[in-house]
Amino acid sequence: NSILAKTLKLKFFNTERSLIDTALWDLKGKLMGQPVWKILGGSKCEGMPVTWIVHGNSKADMIKEALRVVNERGFRSLKVKCWRRSMEDVEMIRDMRKELGDKILIYVDANGAYTEAEARAILSRLVDYNIALVEDPCELDDPARIARLAQAMPIPILGDDYCRDADDIKKLVAVGAIGAASVKPRRNGITGTLKAIHYCEINRI
Repeated sequence: NSILAKTLKLKFFNTERSLIDTALWDLKGKLMGQPVWKILGGSKCEGMPVTWIVHGNSKADMIKEALRVVNERGFRSLKVKCWRRSMEDVEMIRDMRKELGDKILIYVDANGAYTEAEARAILSRLVDYNIALVEDPCELDDPARIARLAQAMPIPILGDDYCRDADDIKKLVAVGAIGAASVKPRRNGITGTLKAIHYCEINRI
């Protein structure tokens, strides 16, 4: 704990801090003679849903890739990159949904490419195509601004870059800014990931 406390003083070094955290968990496992997954309370995995990230330089390429991974590899959940800041993104999702049907979960990731006005005007239209979440629609650091955007959007916002640690998630949840959070062990370490997951669970996001 004292080592972790010292790493918290490091600013803008999330990856390095998470590596130290993970190494300490690994050391704890070795000292206890147990794998870390067992210390964390894990059991035999019976399988879990996995999402495929759909990339491509054209609408046709992205739809082709989505169909391939669904039909050939059995994926039932897709994250689709949307960065064009135009109705072309909406048209791509419309055509992809038509090809895939309604049983495949689709959410989109704008990687902060949209302005707030564009997100309201364009990404909101994706609600017509059963889109579960919109990840990081704009580059924003202010939880209040993200919350105002969330209130204007008919689709919940998934925070990724917005959610650098458990404290970020707490601030965003407190103002109703996000409907889901992306938690990454490489960014949060095992300790931070557990804290973030616990907070999301008790707040049902």
